[in-house]
Amino acid sequence: MILQTRQAEYNIVSGTSMSCPRTAGLAAYVKTYHSDWSPSAIKSALMIIAWAMDQSKNQDGEFAYGSGHINPIKAIDPGLVYEAFKEDYIKLMCSIGYAPDSIRAISGDNSSCSESSQNLPSKDLNYPSMTALVPLEKSCTVNFEQLIY
Repeated sequence: MILQTRQAEYNIVSGTSMSCPRTAGLAAYVKTYHSDWSPSAIKSALMIIAWAMDQSKNQDGEFAYGSGHINPIKAIDPGLVYEAFKEDYIKLMCSIGYAPDSIRAISGDNSSCSESSQNLPSKDLNYPSMTALVPLEKSCTVNFEQLIY
């Protein structure tokens, strides 16, 4: 085994290891301005104001890096936030076929799928990022409805 013996006066830390504590700190910063906002509203604000990664360096940037770079000043007044509640996530899990035991394990309570929630399209989650189940190799149109509070 070869041991590394060189030392440096500095340390570079990047990637997910640094984005998580930075984002948590920014969420706390936004909460100081909006003490009545829920965690989903704060997350929405951070996602909405983020600007895209440089696609010339990575064509899949948005998928590889999340929402992008966060601007703390803009996050204080994003102009729009999406609110999603626990029930919304339960409906989402029901709509994409999660087993009742899995839903209860995730929710931490006795949540279950109603008959109507099993027929909801997964795209109906009120969330600042949009997703839809589409057929492979076929043309399709997807319309998104978002609730603005």
